[in-house]
Amino acid sequence: MVKWVQGERRPLPGSPCPPQQHLLPLLLLMLLLLAAAPLLPPVSAEPAPQPGPGEGSEEAGGGLTGVTDDSPPVFLEQPQDAYVIKNKPASITCRAAHALKVHFKCNGGVPAPNTETESAFVDPMTGVRVMEVQLQVEKSVVEGVGDQDEAGYTCHCVAWSSRGQTISRTVKVATAYLRRYFEEPPYSQSVPLEQHVELRCLPPLGRPQPTSTWHKDNLPIDFNLHPSYKISSEGSLLILSARPEDSGNYTCVADNVAAKRVSDPALLKVYVDGAWSSWSSWTSCSSRCGRGTQRRSRTCSAPTPLNGGAACQGLAVQRTDCSHLCPGGDCQDEPCEEAVDGSWASWSSWSTCGPDCRHHRQRSCSAPSPQHGGRYCSGDDFTSSNCTGGMCRSGRGSSVKMYGDKSTTEEATAAAVQQDITLIVVLAVLVPLVLLLLVVVFRKFNRKDRHDGPLYEIAAS
Repeated sequence: MVKWVQGERRPLPGSPCPPQQHLLPLLLLMLLLLAAAPLLPPVSAEPAPQPGPGEGSEEAGGGLTGVTDDSPPVFLEQPQDAYVIKNKPASITCRAAHALKVHFKCNGGVPAPNTETESAFVDPMTGVRVMEVQLQVEKSVVEGVGDQDEAGYTCHCVAWSSRGQTISRTVKVATAYLRRYFEEPPYSQSVPLEQHVELRCLPPLGRPQPTSTWHKDNLPIDFNLHPSYKISSEGSLLILSARPEDSGNYTCVADNVAAKRVSDPALLKVYVDGAWSSWSSWTSCSSRCGRGTQRRSRTCSAPTPLNGGAACQGLAVQRTDCSHLCPGGDCQDEPCEEAVDGSWASWSSWSTCGPDCRHHRQRSCSAPSPQHGGRYCSGDDFTSSNCTGGMCRSGRGSSVKMYGDKSTTEEATAAAVQQDITLIVVLAVLVPLVLLLLVVVFRKFNRKDRHDGPLYEIAAS
């Protein structure tokens, strides 16, 4: 400690006198601080802002662990890729410690001063001065650069101090968008029970790449509660084993920072084909004495047709005949026997063809005959039909000759033979007469030609 006295400088009693070679560095340091004072931002008299979410002392302290005061600036928050959403400018932020100046450089140049907002505060936990800068990028700036440079609009942060400068990573600023129509929307399906189902969904084109989620009946699907539901890498919904409760309206939802798109609902039907249950037991016979019936049934409920599934094929009820022996008092002193239904015997042979060209046959209910209250045969016991196969031919008048009879067949054969003999005799007489007539005519015409020729005239002269 030094005490100043008018006219001379003396050290305090008991304190050592500082050597002269230490005064010069101290003076140089004070001059340097005075020269750098105008460059420092004004310090507001208001209390320093408290760190927001992600700006806590743990982050600052963690980033400054092992960093000495004479180190170059250290970034506490690196800038991130940002997007211009419609007409809202993109915002990127950079935060550094041990820095006197922090600013952005975009596409090789410095952005306009009015687009940057710079602030400073002291971390209350570490006592370190932190500089933060925020850049607002308008849509017109991004689109103007994007037409000329394939890389687009890029920025990085530069933190500077007397001990050096540090450059952050390069980020990209682009215009966010999401097209209106899906590349491939989901379509309605009808699938059988326990089948693998894929509801395809390719989201619309967009920047950044949109993410796909699914809703069932307008409610988000909780994949933790439905382990059989999966989403493919393309965004399609997979159902590993379809169940009836999976039926419903499904919508694909695609969204990013720019917009949100919802597809038209796709109806999924999980149909179930019906199947018969087991047959019930036979009911008791409907008659306590003699002939009766009993039945059994089944239902199309194992499972029941659902959502347009096929119904069961076949009969739901079966019936069969049954009988019971009658008590002794009901048989009127005759031995009680079981009822027997009648059955038809074989048909008889066809009768001869009658004048109306029809023949007949019959049968009887005698194989066996109904007994002890049994049922009579059902159906006809007599039938008739037209004669066929040349068995019937009408003759002169109203007489009918039966070719099925042996005598009439022989008479017909004899008459046919007689007609053939008569035809042969007539031909034997007529053929010679015709030949003789032809010879006479030929000779007559031949003689006439000779009398009228030139040879005849010469012989005459």
